[in-house]
Amino acid sequence: MKGEYRQFCAIARTLDLVGRRWSLLAVRELALRGPLTAGAMARGLPEVPVSQLVQRLAELEAAGVVASGADGAYALTELGAGLEPVLEALARFGLGRLGDAQPGDAVLPHVLMRQLELRLEGTDLAGRFELRLEDPESLWSVEAGAPAPDRLALVARPDGVTARAGACLEPDATLRLTVADCCALVAGRRPPGTSIEGDAALAEALLSSLAPVGPLAAVA
Repeated sequence: MKGEYRQFCAIARTLDLVGRRWSLLAVRELALRGPLTAGAMARGLPEVPVSQLVQRLAELEAAGVVASGADGAYALTELGAGLEPVLEALARFGLGRLGDAQPGDAVLPHVLMRQLELRLEGTDLAGRFELRLEDPESLWSVEAGAPAPDRLALVARPDGVTARAGACLEPDATLRLTVADCCALVAGRRPPGTSIEGDAALAEALLSSLAPVGPLAAVA
C-alpha cells in the first residue's frame, strides 16, 4: 500500500494500519460511541470530507480493524478493539499538553466526558456531581438535528468515575460552568469563580482532583 513505512517494527506496522489522517479518530468514534454509519460518524469528525472518511473506513475494513453490517453501520472488530488501550494511552499522554481550546476547535461531548473520566482516574473521590453548562451551544452536537447536552453527570466511586450526558439524579453538588471552563479543567487548570450548589467541600474535592486549588463562589 502506498505510504507504508516498510520497516520491521511493531509501531510502523500499526501506523501502516491506522496512521493515515482521520483513521485513528474514526476508531475513537467507534470505541466511544459504538457502531455507527459513516454519516453518524462524520458528526464526531466535523472537519472530515465525507469522501475521505469513506475511503478511510474502506481501508480499515480491508485491514480487519472495522466491519460493516447489513444496516450500513461500522463496528470495531476484535482486532480493532485491541486499539482501545492505544487510544487511552494517547489520551493520557495528551491531557497535560492540551493547552487552551482554540477558536474553531470542536468540543465533542463524548470526548470531553471521557477526558474528565481519565483526569479523575486514581483519585479517592466519591460523590455524585452535575455539571450545568451555561453555553451548551458551544458544544458540538453529534446527534443530527438535536442540541448538545446542557448537563453532564459525573459519578465517582472507589472503582472509578463515570460520566454521561444528562442530569444527575440527586447530585451531592452541582457546578455551573461554561464549556471553556470544562475544557480548562480537562487541561488541569482551575477556571475562576466556579459557582456551586450543594456540598461545597465535595465540589472543591472534585475541582482539586482536576486542577490546582482556587476560589469557589457558592450560590444558594
